[in-house]
Amino acid sequence: MKSHSGKAKNYDIGRAEYPTEFFDFLYGEFGIKTTDVIADIGCGTGRVTKHFLERGNKVLAIEYDADMLKIADHKFTEYPNYISICTPAEDTTVETGTVDYIICGTSYCWFDRTRAVPEFRRISRDNGNVLITHIYVGINDYEEDIEKVNEKYRQPVLSAKPNMSPPFPVGKFTEKNVEYTESGSYSKFLNTWLSMSFAPAEGHALYKPFCDEVSAVFKKYETGGIIKTLLRLHCFIGKAEDLIIL
Repeated sequence: MKSHSGKAKNYDIGRAEYPTEFFDFLYGEFGIKTTDVIADIGCGTGRVTKHFLERGNKVLAIEYDADMLKIADHKFTEYPNYISICTPAEDTTVETGTVDYIICGTSYCWFDRTRAVPEFRRISRDNGNVLITHIYVGINDYEEDIEKVNEKYRQPVLSAKPNMSPPFPVGKFTEKNVEYTESGSYSKFLNTWLSMSFAPAEGHALYKPFCDEVSAVFKKYETGGIIKTLLRLHCFIGKAEDLIIL
């Protein structure tokens, strides 16, 4: 499902980076090895992929949106362990039982779990792990104002709604939370909100009014041309066999 069609550039500029502390945890306390094969499913433009490649892992970057994957491909041409696959999460085309860790960002909420979960189980090695991450915007000074803008210009997103229910049963997962702050320029701030699935896309009649109102929020809260945003990464970690299908 392409929930962010036409937004690849916005997504690449605007979406939050993943904190180094999270990957230090994965390779330290949690125990991921550089020899493990990682499937980054719904990889977007490669924010997570980058961290695994830099540590030496083989990464299968799986993304249905060709525009997003094209940006990732351009970034990672120098990495021999980078393999990109333009295909839906529900049909990865990956060989059975070859993946040590599957990681999904917020893309997981858009997958058809009745098909994606069996596919994840198929490609995982025995006892394979799945990491589901979400990055939430914390409580920030501008929060109320930007939400008013988002609600005013919110567009319908295809015919489906994201499935935000927990990916694992109670007692069958580990959680990791990391709070961090990211500083962003006007371009970063604007593209953050343009990258949202519900934001009017370029060419839409409401695109310019939306940008103008986001700009007004930025000007109200910026200091020295920068806005600092409090973020929280929340990760569920469990076994592929324990994923909830519905």
